[in-house]
Amino acid sequence: MNDDRRKLLTEYLGECWHEVKRPKNEPTVFSKSCIKCKRRITIIRNDPIDRDRTFTTPYDFFALKDTLVERGEWKKFNQFCLNSLDPSVPQWKSETAEDAISAFTDWFLNAPRFCELAGEWLEGKEKP
Repeated sequence: MNDDRRKLLTEYLGECWHEVKRPKNEPTVFSKSCIKCKRRITIIRNDPIDRDRTFTTPYDFFALKDTLVERGEWKKFNQFCLNSLDPSVPQWKSETAEDAISAFTDWFLNAPRFCELAGEWLEGKEKP
């Protein structure tokens, strides 16, 4: 997932996508405040610590799921996910409804995949 999509998801959650001014002679480790929210951010070798979400964890998954539900967008998002399934993939051609539901649930409840799908869905919503 790229930073643009992570930023979109972070802001969808109502959180700050942190921005910091980097020092001219950037040391290996430095601490600055976010320009927008003033939160203190520590950066080590260009990798922010405690900076922004990665959208790869169950914590991110549940934050997105809860926000989708709270905003009344859960059903629309689910429909988007169902429509994004490739019908040629063998796992969707199950012999029973129970097997199909099980395969979909396993696919859908993968945190990084769920977050990617939420990002794709939000990007599609932004287009006129």
